[in-house]
Amino acid sequence: MSTAPYLLTPGPLTTSLRTRQSMLRDWGSWDADFNSITGRVRERLLQIVHGSGTHECVPMQGSGTFSVEAAVGTLVPRTGHVLVPQNGAYCQRIARICRVLGRKLTTIDYAENTQVAAADIERALRADGTAARIPQARSGHRCRAGTSCPSPAGPWPPPIPG
Repeated sequence: MSTAPYLLTPGPLTTSLRTRQSMLRDWGSWDADFNSITGRVRERLLQIVHGSGTHECVPMQGSGTFSVEAAVGTLVPRTGHVLVPQNGAYCQRIARICRVLGRKLTTIDYAENTQVAAADIERALRADGTAARIPQARSGHRCRAGTSCPSPAGPWPPPIPG
């Protein structure tokens, strides 16, 4: 029997050994190295999205659901309107979070094996231009978590002012 601790962190089964080993060290917000690494990660992410000087990056620990709830509850005003292209369990969860938080919600419903179409989003926005936020559950592999259906890689409709 191994005496090595079990890593019970959620994540893909394909997480590399190097990543798993790095996760065995305890880090805390009081640790100078942790703060330095976090600062570099924030800066680099802002550079990647060309957001330096205009945006902030706030890393969130916890599950994706926790982060989505925090984002909707913080970034969508109580009178805000969210358009959710819904093609799987994670998008259904986003819609539920919007309902629980009392945000106006419009969904575009798709089968789980169907890509979200930018044209559908454009049509929904033209029909009711009050929707200013459009969350979409995506993973780093451009494929929705839990299915094999890729999310569209092309441009989304332009953001709506306000």
